[in-house]
Amino acid sequence: MGRRLIDTAGLPDGWVTWEGPQWLEHFDRASTNGRRQSYIFDFTATPKVRAHADGSIDNDGRLRLVSDTGCPECGRPVVALFRRWHDEDRERIREDLAKRMRELGWHERHHRKLAAESRP
Repeated sequence: MGRRLIDTAGLPDGWVTWEGPQWLEHFDRASTNGRRQSYIFDFTATPKVRAHADGSIDNDGRLRLVSDTGCPECGRPVVALFRRWHDEDRERIREDLAKRMRELGWHERHHRKLAAESRP
């Protein structure tokens, strides 16, 4: 099955192996034109960043690894990195991720890729 990289615009080569400090630096740089809050990945193509058991990547909880949500249309699992600029709680984070996936046409895009891969 191919990698489904849908929300990776603006990520340079090597992002798959970044650790927390590199992601935080990237979010800070990427936010100069408006605050970028998340990157969302299909569960088959995730970054290798490590997180604490509660999902926080850094000790301050500014960056979170979210793995308990899915496509808002079909539930296909996703993994997201979410940069907390305020005190967003889990519910708000999930709402923001669902909104972002809808803006990206997430379901249509991953569903179309799945159908194309299953053709002979």
